[in-house]
Amino acid sequence: MVGTRQFNEAKTLDAAMRVFWEKSYAATTIDDVVAATGVKRGSLYLAYGNKEGIFKAALQTYLNTINEAVFAPLAQGSLMEGLTHVYSAQVAGIPEFPPGCLIAQSAAELGARKDALGNATRTVLQNAERPLRERLEQAIAEGEVPSDFQIDRHVDFLAGLARSLPLTRKAAGETAARNVAQLSLEAFAGFIGEKPRPTTGK
Repeated sequence: MVGTRQFNEAKTLDAAMRVFWEKSYAATTIDDVVAATGVKRGSLYLAYGNKEGIFKAALQTYLNTINEAVFAPLAQGSLMEGLTHVYSAQVAGIPEFPPGCLIAQSAAELGARKDALGNATRTVLQNAERPLRERLEQAIAEGEVPSDFQIDRHVDFLAGLARSLPLTRKAAGETAARNVAQLSLEAFAGFIGEKPRPTTGK
C-alpha cells in the first residue's frame, strides 16, 4: 500500500539511534544508517526525508525511552523519593544501551547551530527537562517545597545532574556516578529540608 512503511519502524529507529550515538551526527552517513538498519536508502528517504529527518526521529526515540525508563518514577512517592529513583536509574544505566547520554552528546555537537537541526536538538533538550520541571511545579503546589522555590535554577541543577551521570558512569565507573548522585541529592535535600535516600544504582 502507498504510504505504508515496509519496515519495522521501532527497530529501524533504534538501530539508527545507536549509529548516530556511536559515530556522531556529522560523521554518520546515509550508508552507515542503511548498513545499521538494513533498510534501503529509498525507503528511509521516503519515510524521513533525509539524514536530518532520520536523526530527529531517532533522537525522539531516545527521549521516549528515557522518559519511560528513567523519569516515570518521578511520580512515585515524595519529591526526594522520585528523584532518588531517577538518579538510581541513571547510575545503573538503561540495559543494552550504549554508555553516555545521546541528548547531551547531540546538544554538545549541534545545539549551537542556528538552523532547523540546531533548533530541533535544543527542543529535545528542553523536552527532556520537562518531567523535572513539572514535578517541581507539583511540589510547590503541594507544599513539598517553599512557595518561593526558584524552579529555573533547580531545573538546571537537576537536569544537569541527569545528563552528567551517564557520562560519569562511562568515564569513571558506576561507583563514581553513584557518589555524584548521592552528594548532589544531599545538597538538593538541604534546599528543601528533607533527608535523601541512598541511591542504589539498581
